[in-house]
Amino acid sequence: MTRLIDELVDGLEPAPSRPAIAIFGLPLAVAALLPLAAIVFYYGLRPDMGSALMAMPFWIKLALPAILVAAAGVALAHLSRPGTPAGPGLVIALAAMAIFALAGLASLASLPAETRLPVLFGQSWQKCLMSVGAFGLAFLAGGFWALRRMAPVRPHLAGFALGLVAGGLAAALYSLACNEDALPFIASWYQLGILAVAGMSTLIAPRIARW
Repeated sequence: MTRLIDELVDGLEPAPSRPAIAIFGLPLAVAALLPLAAIVFYYGLRPDMGSALMAMPFWIKLALPAILVAAAGVALAHLSRPGTPAGPGLVIALAAMAIFALAGLASLASLPAETRLPVLFGQSWQKCLMSVGAFGLAFLAGGFWALRRMAPVRPHLAGFALGLVAGGLAAALYSLACNEDALPFIASWYQLGILAVAGMSTLIAPRIARW
């Protein structure tokens, strides 16, 4: 039995004791280079960026990914180490998404019937979904590189938290190129893109995480 235990732990190294933000920060920052390059060389910044910065809808659009990255990031830091409770981060992140979804529905319901579908789908819902998903893959690659150095004992949950962080970062960067500011659009397609990244991360985390 002792030999079996020795074989199981052979080659394993203790998880780094540094703060999680120091472990995940650099890989995620490096991963951001690909989406940023895509925005600069392919998408371009939204043409009305100057006026958008002065308007509330742009900041509301950024608020969702900011909340997700902060709340899920705290949960990811906890879930990356054994013996640490997950904390309320994931609950806060999911509550924020639910609030945005309800606000989007309320906004949609307040519109004249003939304008609801054009507002919901905008001009770029497919592009939004694909872009948030593609950008999210870049962040997942960086995030999993860091997660493999940690010791999550609940890899599905850690993967879900990482996916929300990756999806949130992807949505935040894509918003720099996207001129769709309607709340129903953000509550639908941005959130679906983020959830797709989180779902993928949840499924593959147990295969990649070290435990």
